Amino acid sequence: MRATFIKLLSVLFILLSLISCGTRVIGYGVVLWSGGLTAGNTENGALIPLYGESDLRDTYALTQDRKLEIDKWRIDFFRKKEDAQRARNRYEPYINVYAASTANGVRIISDTGKNADMLYRMRKDEVVKIIAREEEEQLVDGKTGYWYEVVTANGTRGFSFSHYLTVFTQDDLVSDTDDQSRLNNFESMLDYSFYPEYYQVMLEKERILLSRINPDYGFFVNRKKKNIDIRGEDGNYRFSYSSITETDYGDFLFNDSPVKVAMISPARIQVTYATSRGNKIAKYVRLEKSIDAIRAMEVNRQEAAYLSLIGGGSQLRSAAYGSLSFLSDRGFRWTDFNRLVPRYIPADFDGTGRVDLAWFLPASLAHLFGGVLALELGEGIPPLHFLYSLTKEGLQLELVTNVNKEERIIKSRSATPLILFFSY
Repeated sequence: MRATFIKLLSVLFILLSLISCGTRVIGYGVVLWSGGLTAGNTENGALIPLYGESDLRDTYALTQDRKLEIDKWRIDFFRKKEDAQRARNRYEPYINVYAASTANGVRIISDTGKNADMLYRMRKDEVVKIIAREEEEQLVDGKTGYWYEVVTANGTRGFSFSHYLTVFTQDDLVSDTDDQSRLNNFESMLDYSFYPEYYQVMLEKERILLSRINPDYGFFVNRKKKNIDIRGEDGNYRFSYSSITETDYGDFLFNDSPVKVAMISPARIQVTYATSRGNKIAKYVRLEKSIDAIRAMEVNRQEAAYLSLIGGGSQLRSAAYGSLSFLSDRGFRWTDFNRLVPRYIPADFDGTGRVDLAWFLPASLAHLFGGVLALELGEGIPPLHFLYSLTKEGLQLELVTNVNKEERIIKSRSATPLILFFSY
């Protein structure tokens, strides 16, 4: 009886462990600048649990299902809750404190030392968020003042000197334009197409996923017909509205519809809307490049990578791993690969497949390898992912297994990798 009871407890413990693994918190964050975001308890100074992160979107997950995210730059991240609480306490005096640049070209630098790097130059009247202030006054360029740690609306974080800033609190915020002008400006902005924010992130990181960048995805308003179209990977929605009004908090309501928009910047918005499956929140941006141009960039990158790959010759030979031929249509033919069967390649592989170059190196490996080469072996067979290097003599392939399939990026090298070398 006692043994049976112990076994039941063991099973219960394992089940609880499995459940908790899927929803575990990776750390805690202190919200530095919500930027008008109101979902998920993300007001300035909030201490929030974080459930995951995306390197592609540069975000943390605010919910266990990872459907609600926040930009990493808006967060101070800590593994332990007590460390986050101490940071939150230090941030307390500055939760609602901002600053505006008094002139064009005001610098934000990496630190307060003499050899600091220049990170950013502000426009006149550009608003930044104050994070902290050094305790002692300093003499800079003949002016006495304090160094403030600040963050800009595009996520640049550094230090700026108080002599060139006008410091104010949230209660002091007064718009220079009247309500009707703000509404007119917002409505005019809606004539542009707004695309999912991750498009901009892909552009900035130079990791364009053709499968995810679609010209039909985005937030589109037809002011003449008073229709809103919201289309994306999780579905398409159309709403009608009667008029637009601004709330006391600066959000814009599309009356007689479940849609609300917060204007984070003239080129970036957050949209909240209700569907039969619950409330949704998404961020959208205006892009300087067309979707066709962005897609063409990635198509050209892959084409250039393939031409480079076969530049020394499309027929390669390895003394240990057989012959590898690259074909003009990005197919491949591999013979005499017996040493890799069955550990890496199944016995029923017919030796033909496709070359997939739609994978990316992390920054930590970009200086070591020419790129990522995936060999698709056929339906139902896991592809082989290689870090590749080109030399005068041939092609070196280093097998990797730790990959992020969603973002199509190599996460890390293997501790004891399989390395193959093919000569031209």
